[in-house]
Amino acid sequence: MKLTSKISKFLPATALALACVTPALTAQVLVDLRSQQTPIKSQGSRLMGSAFAAVAAMEAAHKERTGLNIDLSEEFCNYMGRMSWLHPNWSDLTGPAPVLGLSGANAAENHVGLLSGGGRGVAFLSILANGLRLPQESAMSFRPSSNQYFISPDLRDSHWQTQTNVNEWNLDPDNLPRSALTADLYHSIKSFVELPDAKQPLWIEAAVRLGHEVVLDFELRGTRTTGTVWQYAPSTPNGGGHSMLIVGYDRINQVFTCKNSWGSAGAMSDGFTRISYDYLRNYAKTAGYISEVNDPAPWPEVAFIGRRNLRYDGWPATLDIYHVPGIATQQLADGGLPLTDRRIGTLTDHTGRVFRVNGSMTGTKLTFWFQSANANMRWDEVWDTLTNDRLFEYHMVDRDLGEIAGWHHVNPGDISDPARGGYARIPSTMTGSDGFLNPVFDGAQPHAPEQFLGLWNVAFDQDQRGQLSIARRDDSRLSTALQANFAGFQAFYSDDRYPHATREFTALVSKASPREIYLDFASVFTTGGRVRINAYMLSWQRGVFAGTGSASLRSTGFYAERVGDAGVFSEIGKGCPSSGGIVRQVGIGIPEIGRTIRYHMSNGPASGRALFVLGMRQQFMDLRIMGAPGCYVYPELSAAVGLKTDVAGRANYEGTLPQDRNLVGLQLFTQFGVYDSSANAFGMA
Repeated sequence: MKLTSKISKFLPATALALACVTPALTAQVLVDLRSQQTPIKSQGSRLMGSAFAAVAAMEAAHKERTGLNIDLSEEFCNYMGRMSWLHPNWSDLTGPAPVLGLSGANAAENHVGLLSGGGRGVAFLSILANGLRLPQESAMSFRPSSNQYFISPDLRDSHWQTQTNVNEWNLDPDNLPRSALTADLYHSIKSFVELPDAKQPLWIEAAVRLGHEVVLDFELRGTRTTGTVWQYAPSTPNGGGHSMLIVGYDRINQVFTCKNSWGSAGAMSDGFTRISYDYLRNYAKTAGYISEVNDPAPWPEVAFIGRRNLRYDGWPATLDIYHVPGIATQQLADGGLPLTDRRIGTLTDHTGRVFRVNGSMTGTKLTFWFQSANANMRWDEVWDTLTNDRLFEYHMVDRDLGEIAGWHHVNPGDISDPARGGYARIPSTMTGSDGFLNPVFDGAQPHAPEQFLGLWNVAFDQDQRGQLSIARRDDSRLSTALQANFAGFQAFYSDDRYPHATREFTALVSKASPREIYLDFASVFTTGGRVRINAYMLSWQRGVFAGTGSASLRSTGFYAERVGDAGVFSEIGKGCPSSGGIVRQVGIGIPEIGRTIRYHMSNGPASGRALFVLGMRQQFMDLRIMGAPGCYVYPELSAAVGLKTDVAGRANYEGTLPQDRNLVGLQLFTQFGVYDSSANAFGMA
């Protein structure tokens, strides 16, 4: 027996042998798989039988494997299947008289996700085995009527020949909810088989006998009365294409049992539909079955889907990501195009020019490129260092919000130029500009390391948000070797959820390229973990720096938006000698409104008493005349708090600065004193 190429392409070796010999064996006269089906559903007025049949097959395969009912999203299957489809004839998008009515980089190459009808259930099996995955129904619930979507103008209008118009509808969260792109787990197919002849009952029987439900694509013809077996009737008109799932057969009565998606319409009393063998012989088109499913798993790459306001080195653009690379590779191959699908979407620059964008996705990392000289880049074109204009590497910042950040090179050639930072955020509306950050920054500042001074709101590693205070330049914090190439800055990081856990560290800014900064501080969340970031000040949106790095070894994007001057702790004067050494005070935390800060004293007498003094003004009172030479009082007293020192002679005072913007710019002067009779005649230090 000769097998077709379709079978040998998808069928594992053991199943291949079975499928080859089974039709020639004496068949079981009756096989019934109804008990392993999930509940029957209704597609309402939507022409989505192909998606329902493919999803039903997946649900059955998972139930057979786990014994559990799962409810997968047909809406997501149809929507993403339509949006992920790529028009296979490239000349239709490039010729002087394009078939699609529009040519160039802004000619629509995919479908509106609302579309239904005209598809094949077996085609959905193929795409689900080649990259597409499905979340649970709750992530994107089915809409029984297309009227539950708002779409204008009519889909037949030339408006939908334009890629950016298609993107604006497809990527709208009102149509494609963010929850569908950020589910915890997704379901997919590991392998499937397309049968060589859907019209031959023996092939269907062979698959069902092996325990596989068969997706059947057929012409909707014949007699289809509820409560009866659907029969072949040559005089009936063609009602279009439809798909069902064959879940059993009765050879004696020449009937197949099918799970349809019409609710009870056209079904028998048990809810299942019956079609005659003659019906299949005359109306079947294609058929296939799932041979193995994958375990449910995360799908981090799909979270990149969406429309974002992009700032690359400060230049504004719109980045539409509507495609996960690789999903259409098999579709193109089936159409006679053995090409690698690298499509990601489109980029519209600040002048309104549209570019095709290709790239790759790996976990939370996105690499992409576009070409000024070749805006209408075909789906398979790779990054070419000789002709490419910009090569980007961005990482996810926050999956739920769809924020990404990273860097790119311009005209890299063989030797890359300095990287340039950038970020992209999803706006609140499809035409909104609120995805762009709005930093507080004096653009007249020179391009020097000091441009990083200030208070910054930062975001990285999915849900870590906080404030970064780059307080003052102090190159003495660096080794002599590092000082040759870097400026050092005293810096503090405080997470919004754990403001008490402030991390002090030294930030490094390149002297040769003062747009580049390195951050390295202890993780707030992981003991022993570190956050390491390499980022760049945007040239055309100063007050923002962005890049990539790691948080406890997880790769992440990072961006920082300057929100004002940094509150800082500054030392004035000098400490007074006590029996434990020179009394020292340090401030811990970020001195900003709403933040908790701590004043720490050391070198006092063990298990003694201390006094914390706070004033609104500075003074200079010499205590020599009181019998305490070398001791001074610096604050003009406004408040004082008595404290106890520990066995190491340390004491702390902690407080939260009120959330009152009128306090911004206020100076507070603080000092510790200790009672120490052995320190001097005054008995204090």
